[in-house]
Amino acid sequence: MTEKSNFMMKFRISSYKRIDYVIKKIFGGNFDVKTRIFGSCATGLALENSDVDVAIGGIEVYDKSDLGANLIKINNCLKNYGWIVSHKPIITAHVPVLKLVINPLVKFNTAKEDCKISYFANDT
Repeated sequence: MTEKSNFMMKFRISSYKRIDYVIKKIFGGNFDVKTRIFGSCATGLALENSDVDVAIGGIEVYDKSDLGANLIKINNCLKNYGWIVSHKPIITAHVPVLKLVINPLVKFNTAKEDCKISYFANDT
C-alpha cells in the first residue's frame, strides 16, 4: 500500500467514526442505531475525492415516510458540522443512506447547536 493510499484509508476510517458518532448522538439513545460504510470506501476503491456512503439501520418507524422524515432530519443536523463539506440523503433507497463529503483537515468538533431526533418522526 502506498503512503497516499494508506493516508486515505486512515481518513476514510476516521470519517466513518465521526459520522457514526454524530448519527448516534443525534438519536440520543432512542434507538439502537447502527451505521455501516459501503460503496467505494468499503471496497478500498475510493478515489481521493470520493464521497462516503453510510447506511443507517435500527430506526424503528411505522412506515417509509417516517423513515424518510428522520433521514431528512439527520441531514439537516449535519449542517452544524464544519468538517462535513456536503451531505445528501437518499430517501428512495431500501435502507436509509447518506452520501457525504468530508474535509479531513477540519478538526472534529461539537455541533454549532445541539440536534436531537425524537422517537417519532413527526414530533417536534
